[in-house]
Amino acid sequence: MLLLILVSVGLSIYCFSIDDPAYGVLSLIGMSPKIGMVVFGVVGLSLLYEGHYVAGVIPLLLIAWNIYGLKYMQKD
Repeated sequence: MLLLILVSVGLSIYCFSIDDPAYGVLSLIGMSPKIGMVVFGVVGLSLLYEGHYVAGVIPLLLIAWNIYGLKYMQKD
């Protein structure tokens, strides 16, 4: 949960600093439990498309980490 908050707020600050407030607001919506990962995917792919490669990969890595955690780190 802390990682999600840090990525969301950090990505939002980065998006506001590059004068792209729409992605900044969308990355804050990424903390939502229902649509958060979809929004992170959209923000990540759009940042990759615009040439912000490091900032675009971070939300996609968070999605991959969550999928890995759901699939392989469940306690039996």
